[in-house]
Amino acid sequence: MDFHTYTTMRDWARRADPKDRISDDIDQFYRRAIADAQKMGSGQFFGQMHNEKDWEKARRPYYNLWPSIIPMLTRLNLDLDSDLIRLPLPALCIRFPKETGKNPLKFDWKGDKIAVR
Repeated sequence: MDFHTYTTMRDWARRADPKDRISDDIDQFYRRAIADAQKMGSGQFFGQMHNEKDWEKARRPYYNLWPSIIPMLTRLNLDLDSDLIRLPLPALCIRFPKETGKNPLKFDWKGDKIAVR
């Protein structure tokens, strides 16, 4: 089964300019990206860069969310404070299935149903 993968900004930068050596160093790349996000005043971009850096430093751990458990997860009622949940990793990527019929998690975007990736 194929799963969506997350492409970081550092991945995009390396594809755009393979000769740019700053993209080779995680710390240097994200230091520059975070500084740029601060200059732009973009809290969302700033947070994204911090999250990506943590994920890359943790060696990009992921969990494939298999279609058979998605319905059970959507019915699960966890009435607890999210501060109580501690992952064993500093960052984790959840990968959803690519097959449209296998992923019931969708949202409405301008009249179209878009699958969560």
